[in-house]
Amino acid sequence: MADLFLRSAAALSRNQPAADLSDDVRALLSAFEYLDGDRAVSNSRARLLAAAATLGRLFRLASPDTPGLFFFGGEADPAVVSAKLRGAPIASVSGSGTTPAKAFESSVGEAVEYLSQYAAEEDALERASFGEQASAMGEAARDYVSRLLESVGVSPDQAIDWVRAQRLGDGVAAPFPADIFLRRTAPARDFTAPFKLSTGCGAGSSFEAAALHGLLELIERDAASLWWRGGSRGRSLPAESQAMKGACELLTQMRGAAGTRFSWLLDITTDLGVPSMAAISARRDGFGFACGLSARLSTEAAAISAVLEMGQMELAHHIVEAKRHERGDAALNSGDLSHLERSTRIDTATCELLYPMGLAAPVAEGVEKDAARDLESLVARLEAAGIEVFALNLTRHRFAIPVARVLSTQLQLEPSPLVTERLLGAMRKMGESGAGTPEIALF
Repeated sequence: MADLFLRSAAALSRNQPAADLSDDVRALLSAFEYLDGDRAVSNSRARLLAAAATLGRLFRLASPDTPGLFFFGGEADPAVVSAKLRGAPIASVSGSGTTPAKAFESSVGEAVEYLSQYAAEEDALERASFGEQASAMGEAARDYVSRLLESVGVSPDQAIDWVRAQRLGDGVAAPFPADIFLRRTAPARDFTAPFKLSTGCGAGSSFEAAALHGLLELIERDAASLWWRGGSRGRSLPAESQAMKGACELLTQMRGAAGTRFSWLLDITTDLGVPSMAAISARRDGFGFACGLSARLSTEAAAISAVLEMGQMELAHHIVEAKRHERGDAALNSGDLSHLERSTRIDTATCELLYPMGLAAPVAEGVEKDAARDLESLVARLEAAGIEVFALNLTRHRFAIPVARVLSTQLQLEPSPLVTERLLGAMRKMGESGAGTPEIALF
């Protein structure tokens, strides 16, 4: 398959006429609808096809719950980036979509994000202690890094590696520990980050598009944390809203004749006013909990994206059960066990947090058309709320696909043991109301 992907990428890059293509290249490009003559995206598509050639495995998947969706799974081995990374964790990647191309692009994009995060020779690192770098940080960043390093056992006078991330509001560079931006192997790593490095990492057609992708994921996780751990109740969308109509149309398309699950939407948008959605489904007995999350510039886009991710979570349950059937519980990894725990222990019939309380408030709706302008507007909105956003460009020559790792020291990561003032505030309100949250982690 690697050779086929490379030949297909070359054909797209050269804008080779369909009549001149070999049968297998024509079949692949036709399956992805890449022979539409759209030269504006042909180079991006070619780079994704070339990136797919580096994956150890790439395969189609199907879910009995969503016969109308397409899924791809794959494995990304860091050894393709550098022989020095041989033995580094191989990541399982996946993607879903309403067309084969969208699922393919989603899964390969996830692989590129993962591989691009590995430290490269071109990354500029500074060796210094927190005490030496503190004066170059703003107050919020300084407090965050201090708490972070304390949580992982790094003393203020211990020398570690730092990178300079760009503050998106004004372009000013600020130092941050390298190990919260880059993936590094044990000999070089100063500490293990207490959260998933993938959160806030995005790929796109430009650096701005990649950074927007990463920032929206941070906003999504902040909203999810305030809901799941902070007890902030979700709201229902008006039945006549375009977002509800779009989500229902997608559900009808993806479910087809499969009628084994109930599905519903929760609006979990926070005080930031960025549309954030949770799409939830369960079997008719109340178990088999699956949840998809998304934050987008419009409520409809967030709802549709959350429903797609929900379908991916449903598929994960089937994959876990197949593993158990074929190889037993000993074959399950930590991610599999988390899926299993949520599926078997969360009773959606009795968990009040999973149901809406009141109607969603109107928010300013956007349309994702101009990534640079959209990113600038979103960053300005966050800055008005006192929230800084930083980004590191991780675009690698190997893939030539823009990748950005985005960080905000004030938005709550999920999962993460570091608790921000935003989550603490939600927890205080929950305590005053006497409500509770599930004891089971959402991720």
